[in-house]
Amino acid sequence: MNLSFIENLFILGLAFIIDFLFGEPPALVHPTVWMGRFISFLKPKFKSLNSKRERINGVLIWFLCFLIFIPSVYIILTIIKKVNYIFYIFTAALVLKSTFAVKSWKFHIDPLIKALKEENIIEARKLVGKIVGRNTKELSKEQVASAAIESIAEGIVDGVTSPAFYFAIFGLSGAYAFRLANTFDSMIGYRDKEHINIGWFSAKMDTLLNFLPARLSAITMLLACLILKRDWKFANRILMRDKNLPLSVNSGWPMAAMAGILKVKLEKPNFYILGKELRSPTIEDIYLALKIMHLTIFLFILIFVIPTTFLLSII
Repeated sequence: MNLSFIENLFILGLAFIIDFLFGEPPALVHPTVWMGRFISFLKPKFKSLNSKRERINGVLIWFLCFLIFIPSVYIILTIIKKVNYIFYIFTAALVLKSTFAVKSWKFHIDPLIKALKEENIIEARKLVGKIVGRNTKELSKEQVASAAIESIAEGIVDGVTSPAFYFAIFGLSGAYAFRLANTFDSMIGYRDKEHINIGWFSAKMDTLLNFLPARLSAITMLLACLILKRDWKFANRILMRDKNLPLSVNSGWPMAAMAGILKVKLEKPNFYILGKELRSPTIEDIYLALKIMHLTIFLFILIFVIPTTFLLSII
């Protein structure tokens, strides 16, 4: 068996073990936090009163960060590999773990569920506001549950399957590059007045990079639905019907799939309703959404990531 395949498989497995045991690293040593702070530092320097110039700057800032971060990680890991192979494997696993998040969802969701159970809607709105990009001040209990489930569905792609997909194809640099692109989108890829010009390229690249993983993830979610003995055919109907309702060409796929699997309506007020004829979600549906997330991630790694890593290692 190809040695590079075994190495990548070991790094991948160790990264998930680290996530399971420890969750997210402290902000002080978290590479994604470093990315975000560096982007925040550069943004004012690339802003311009000239909209055309700012759009060009939006491309330049993106490539500048890539030229700084990706080669740096590659060079550092290459040096470590030559000095101590075991330390390299552990370091590579730590870097890979920083590109995805699974356990941290429990940190976000558990307090939210507690607030919902206690009928503390004000606290629930506040907590869900930390994981969704919408105004949560007027959300009902059902809409808070919906927002949480939508975030979990999106998190399958952004948080795990996309970086895993690019790890399978391009190795550690691929996963790290995706996380940098996704961090750019979360920092400046907005349509508001402040970011519409400087963030347009970041938003486009994030959309492009998530395009295939989002669709493969939705398909994998249907397989998870089948394994859990739920109505996958109904889920597929909702997916195919409602996937294009959100403004994002990617997020609608996992969210519509989740709505169909749970048989609940997922709503962003004044924007879209997925599964509009279905019941409102409950606390139990949030728990089930997490279960679907975990099973989908496992299946995605098993079906797409490991075989792709192996095939590319023997070419």
